[in-house]
Amino acid sequence: MNATQTRSLHPYWFTSKLIPAKITGFLTYVIYAIFNVWNFFFYSPARFTNHDAYYWGYAITGLILSSFVLALVVVVKKDRKFISSRVMRASKTDDVIVQDVTSQDYVGVSVSSGTKKIDGIKDDLKNVEGIGTRIEELLNGAGITTFRELAVANTLDLRNILEQAGPRFKMHNPESWAVQAGLARDGKWAELKELQDRLVLGK
Repeated sequence: MNATQTRSLHPYWFTSKLIPAKITGFLTYVIYAIFNVWNFFFYSPARFTNHDAYYWGYAITGLILSSFVLALVVVVKKDRKFISSRVMRASKTDDVIVQDVTSQDYVGVSVSSGTKKIDGIKDDLKNVEGIGTRIEELLNGAGITTFRELAVANTLDLRNILEQAGPRFKMHNPESWAVQAGLARDGKWAELKELQDRLVLGK
């Protein structure tokens, strides 16, 4: 194959829109150039011009390498598509689960950041021995409106609420309020009644 014939392959290999054709042409000419340089330094110049037989060896080698590269590209693309499909499927599944949870109707309960909060519903804190109407208003003003909130309230904080309301409320002892609220929260009314029978003014 002479230089004119070799140059005639350039328009196809380097202007083709097919990626395999570009890979084949590139690798073939790289190998072709390497072996020509090898011949130039280790063989006589006369043998350097007579390379038709060598060319086909280079071309076949280039085709083998390009086929390997092409197969590798195909495998990588398939792996990426498979991983992407699994990720998208998992994402859709998560969306369905979230939509299913958030679409449920819960009276007075809103789901936010994985926690449940009583919204718009207040418990009757007067069920706790030692809490009357005025003290219930004080607790509501401090953000304590449910048995759950009162059950986790700190006794010192409850004392501060009463002290800030004045001497009239300072005399009340809130030490048992959290325990009573915990029983009311859990629906243990019989145990709450038994406890209240032993209490005097919430002590």
